[in-house]
Amino acid sequence: TFVDTEVLPAEYEALAVVIDPVGGGLYGGPLVTGTPTGITSRFSNSVVYKTPTMSGFRGHFSWTAGSENNTSGDVNSAAVGACAPATATCTNDKAGRGYDLAVMYGNGPLNALLSTWDYYGTTYAAVGGETGLAKRQGWALAGNYDFGVVKLHGGYIAGRIRGGEYETVTVSNNKNAMWSLGLVWPVSGAGRVVVNATGFNDKSVADRDFKVLGLSYLHDLSKRTTAYVNYGKLTNNGNSFASLQTGGDVLGATINPGSNTAGGLGYDPSGLMLGVRHSF
Repeated sequence: TFVDTEVLPAEYEALAVVIDPVGGGLYGGPLVTGTPTGITSRFSNSVVYKTPTMSGFRGHFSWTAGSENNTSGDVNSAAVGACAPATATCTNDKAGRGYDLAVMYGNGPLNALLSTWDYYGTTYAAVGGETGLAKRQGWALAGNYDFGVVKLHGGYIAGRIRGGEYETVTVSNNKNAMWSLGLVWPVSGAGRVVVNATGFNDKSVADRDFKVLGLSYLHDLSKRTTAYVNYGKLTNNGNSFASLQTGGDVLGATINPGSNTAGGLGYDPSGLMLGVRHSF
């Protein structure tokens, strides 16, 4: 057991380690495609307990005290003083508070993870009619299996935001899910082909769905250096304007959601990358 200022929740581990066959940074992987509502990449001011591994199983429990809002009652999040519903974005001392719970399994060729999370958001739009901090909740199931000839990766993550009138006032992106499938095919001692597909299902009234396909070849030049070529294609539905992301760059970064020009509604970007990775 230990206390840390920032920790990775189990869901982020599911995306980065269990589901993603390329480990992030390349087109098509779930880590850079966009995460379902409610998942955070870190918890601040947290207490974490990781159980010993028993017959391949281990547990991971995180609890966070939140965002250090030493307040009494609801206050304006951007200035000193009480929450003013007519003009303010507000917060209170529950901001960010919650937990993350996961059971993981790793034994031989199989790795799997089942997790759930429940924590408060950090602010709420009192000016728009929200009445309090909404809760971010969801669950994830992920796994990979090494058949020797190929290694399969897959997962499903679902999340939602509710409470404080969020689902009736803000509404947008309040419920969604993501699936991802990947295959790693070693074609030589140093080279491997990776195919991965990810789909995002927006279950809110906005209905902004999209899918991403990635195709990569990675070749190890040494134990710490890998050359790669990577192609990605993103397909938006008629309401969506998602961009093709690599984790550090966004293809078509300037987006006008109301436009039918490149980068607008229904735009389907593609990209090609060549590069070298080196681990220090």
